[in-house]
Amino acid sequence: MSRHFPVLVLLALCAGCSGSKALPPEEATGAAFADLRDAVAVAIVDGTRRDTAVSLVNKLERDYRQLYAKQKERRAQLRAMNADYDAGREDFIALADKLEADTRDSFSATVTSQRALRAAMTAEEWDTVRKRNTQAMQQAITALQSLR
Repeated sequence: MSRHFPVLVLLALCAGCSGSKALPPEEATGAAFADLRDAVAVAIVDGTRRDTAVSLVNKLERDYRQLYAKQKERRAQLRAMNADYDAGREDFIALADKLEADTRDSFSATVTSQRALRAAMTAEEWDTVRKRNTQAMQQAITALQSLR
């Protein structure tokens, strides 16, 4: 099971695909979270709780973007290390440990935000939100998965 599963489930659970072509990852992420904000705004009738949930979506988006950036950086650093013929085993181990810690922290923050969002909703509201699954959401999931 992927370490990104809870975040991916959040985006995947959110329904309704459009037939538009693939967006660049940054645009797909923005569109995915705009779709999620819209779904939350429709699902939660109470204004105060809706505002709280939308704030949590905003935090989740920031955490997701940070996780995506860390994964992208991780990939670039591993490629650079792999291309360095002078790099030794100790160099690889040190880099792997650093990258693992960075990724773990970002992933943990993203999961915490996702859980806070889920906790801010009733079961019925969550069901309404999770039935959204737009093309942008699928593209954001694919973009994160491609960095593994």
